[in-house]
Amino acid sequence: MIDINVAKKVVQHKLQNYILSGGDYMYTYNISEDTTKNVKNMHNQARASDNANQLLNAINDINNRFTLSGAPSVSTQPVNFDRKQAPDKSPEEIARQAETGLAHYRNQNINAIHEDSQNRRDDLIANQETVTQSTREAQDNFARQVEQAKQNASNQALSRGLARSSIVVNQLAAFDRSQLDHFAELDKKLTGQIDAINFEINGLSSELNRALNNFDIAYSVKLQEKINTLSQDLANRQAEVLEYNNQIALREAQFNVDLERLQNDLNSSNWRQATDIVELYARYGQNAVNRVISDSVMNASQTFLRGLTNEEARAVLQDENVRAALGNNHAALLAQFE
Repeated sequence: MIDINVAKKVVQHKLQNYILSGGDYMYTYNISEDTTKNVKNMHNQARASDNANQLLNAINDINNRFTLSGAPSVSTQPVNFDRKQAPDKSPEEIARQAETGLAHYRNQNINAIHEDSQNRRDDLIANQETVTQSTREAQDNFARQVEQAKQNASNQALSRGLARSSIVVNQLAAFDRSQLDHFAELDKKLTGQIDAINFEINGLSSELNRALNNFDIAYSVKLQEKINTLSQDLANRQAEVLEYNNQIALREAQFNVDLERLQNDLNSSNWRQATDIVELYARYGQNAVNRVISDSVMNASQTFLRGLTNEEARAVLQDENVRAALGNNHAALLAQFE
């Protein structure tokens, strides 16, 4: 705290330009604006400190009176404890929640069914290409063998001078028929294989639909199980909240009974001057007593601060000791004088 006497000395040192006139002393002096502000600030700080001390004394007086002296006169209101809000969802909301929870499972399985069907189709088409290629290679290989056999027969006939013999001609024609017959057999076998593969390919669509239908049935069962689980969880949470709120209601009712009893005793003429706060705790409960003390501090602080300007009240509330003494009441009071 800045001593006001020090401020006065500062002002005195600023006296300047005294002039003697008509046998009297006339003093004219100029005080700088900064000096004026400093003096005013020192005055305000001193006043704020004095106000803070007065409020602290009032708060301490309340605390002391609850320890070993008479009862204060306070007005308390019944308390309402906070309840929990029970969760609530409609059946449609629960169903949507269940569907959302199973969305990944559903999409994953549907994609797997389609992927498996496509892989099988790709394999069958690849098998068609393989058997076709194998048949063509077998035909080419047999044709080369027939051509070689015909060439050997022609060479032998030529070496014996029988190149134009009907025997050789018939033998070569027999090779050609054998080739045609073998080609026809291979083509027939290939056609059977292609037809079998096409049959499997055509059946994939039906198998895909059956697989999807079977999954839909399994998914519906799983979805209903999920809905039942979520519904039961919701019912359990609602029951827990109801039980909690019922307990709160009982505690609230008992608290207000204790608070009313304490208030009646505080306002009665039978109040004992030397009742210790520990005894009050034992008789009425710590919460009820603390509520009365808090209300007393709040009422006394409001009364005191309303006698000040808003600026002075805020200055008092900025004091650290005042802030600590007010506790939870500080924020509410500060809001009133903004």
